[in-house]
Amino acid sequence: MKRIMNHVIFTITLGVITAVAYADDQVPLTGQQFVWDAGAAGMKEVSLGQVALEKSQNPEVMSFAKHMVRDHSSANKKLMEIANDEALDFPPTNLFSTDVTNSPDLGSNGLAAPFNSSAGIGTNNMKGAEQLMQATQSATNNELAAVRQLEASPEPKFDQAFASQMVADHAAAIQLFEQATNDVPDKVLKKFAVKTLPVLHKHYEMAQDLENKLSGGQNANPPAAGETTSMTGPAGNPQ
Repeated sequence: MKRIMNHVIFTITLGVITAVAYADDQVPLTGQQFVWDAGAAGMKEVSLGQVALEKSQNPEVMSFAKHMVRDHSSANKKLMEIANDEALDFPPTNLFSTDVTNSPDLGSNGLAAPFNSSAGIGTNNMKGAEQLMQATQSATNNELAAVRQLEASPEPKFDQAFASQMVADHAAAIQLFEQATNDVPDKVLKKFAVKTLPVLHKHYEMAQDLENKLSGGQNANPPAAGETTSMTGPAGNPQ
């Protein structure tokens, strides 16, 4: 009996050590990284919403697109104000503009130069300006490519592609904001993330419903647990 108990204790201890070691391997999300990623994600949703309003003839798609443009624009404004107050860099506001390739702020790779907020270059960035730019460059390229691909989608296929993109984007946004509520030490940013999460869940459900109606299929449940609420007020709008 004693041998069995020792084995159980050893197994539990090993499991705890393994869990702690795994947690230590996870890179905490900094306030600067959250501002950058959340800001870019929000601007992407605004851009795609505007594209949908121009291309779609489906009333439900257009209604959802209006929510995206209104809510994400309001949330981005709030996040930009926080970034300026906290001396953090916000992504270029022309990141997903259709005329971005003609911008004087572009680098040699055709993307808008980062760190153009009033806070200055890498003011409060623990990684340093160059390292953060390298870390986000690949993701930014991929996001920009996704926007351009959706813009080029033929109208008969656009609505379904837009809905699917909205589901994927909001699933990723929920994960980002949930990580921010755990990792980001800045109390103001953490509060912003907490207030925004319920609305992101609501948007995710709306995107799922839209995708199901357009495809006739059934999608998975939301990617994270949490009670959903109706959209309320600019301060609680999603990112």
